[in-house]
Amino acid sequence: MKQSATLGGAVCIACAAAAHDAQAGGIELTPQSINVIYEDGNYAEVGFQHLFFSANGTDIVGNRTGNIANDITLGFFNVKFDVTEKLAFALAVDQPFGLDTRYAVGASILGGTTADVDTIAYTGVLRYKITENWSVHGGVRAQTIKADARLGGAAFGPINGYGVSLRSETSFGYVVGGAFEIPELALRVALNYNSAVSYDGRLTETLPAFLGGGSATNIAPFRLPQSVNLDFQTGVSPTTLVFGQVRWVDWTDFSINPAVFSGTLNTPLADFPKDVLTYTLGAAHQLNENWSVFGVLAYEDERVTLASPLGPSDGYYLAGLGAQYDTDTYRISIAASHLWIRPSTAQGAFGAAANFGDTTAVALDVRVGYKF
Repeated sequence: MKQSATLGGAVCIACAAAAHDAQAGGIELTPQSINVIYEDGNYAEVGFQHLFFSANGTDIVGNRTGNIANDITLGFFNVKFDVTEKLAFALAVDQPFGLDTRYAVGASILGGTTADVDTIAYTGVLRYKITENWSVHGGVRAQTIKADARLGGAAFGPINGYGVSLRSETSFGYVVGGAFEIPELALRVALNYNSAVSYDGRLTETLPAFLGGGSATNIAPFRLPQSVNLDFQTGVSPTTLVFGQVRWVDWTDFSINPAVFSGTLNTPLADFPKDVLTYTLGAAHQLNENWSVFGVLAYEDERVTLASPLGPSDGYYLAGLGAQYDTDTYRISIAASHLWIRPSTAQGAFGAAANFGDTTAVALDVRVGYKF
């Protein structure tokens, strides 16, 4: 039962479509996948994912917040080359972390609170086949981040109007892992470790009168977290595979502490109190020589019910479906996923400020691949 190219591609697409989520695990948008390294032959793909958000809450005095989460569009590019029979190189470009939150001014006691986080990562990986069954891989990731946030509304009392910005900053990490495969069974178990990426954190704080007014630029080092992906797939018939992923992200190591804000209030501006585990399970079925379909379910465990108003969520459930058309030269796929995000409570300066119990997202994923 050797895995077909069509069905193998469906598994890769399905895993990627399922793993993009609505700001899961803090500000995470993608699973930092390098699975393109397992493609047969030379392969390149481009695509995008659009995330449609609906995050509506009610503040503690009964006012509706409106939809606080703007839609996000993510682009990506993957390419893989066989250097020799045993050695392959891949480059993956994605946007692994992000946030776009807006509370309309005057809509609630959090009115005027905003947050923007943008990242882009370039990951280069070499894979070496030790035998037909065993391989190892490793590489380098260059990752750029920029961010802005503002705390607005009565919920923040004397710090209403505080702002902070991080100009574009690039730093480096690494990836390392390996895989066990039995091609005749379409079986693969792959482990990948993504290191943390550390930044100097040159932050500019805009200060309300309570914090002295004016602005201040200080160094506040932080790290975007390390993570581990365990991916697996296996054939259960000549035309059907099951696949899945377990992902761990070390969010307890993430904390933003601007010098004036944290020095005065003795609290981080942003942190996450619990590591995150995400579980994905799916199946792909080949309909004929060119067409395949796939479905996926995912679950992210609970993190915290008292959350930052910049991204109030507490894990999710996901269901997704997709289809793919595959030829000897091209691969085109489309997938859609729906996320049900758990209720959470956004906190201000004095505790609970708003409750979010009606938060959902829809992710549309489109990819075009070329085999050469």
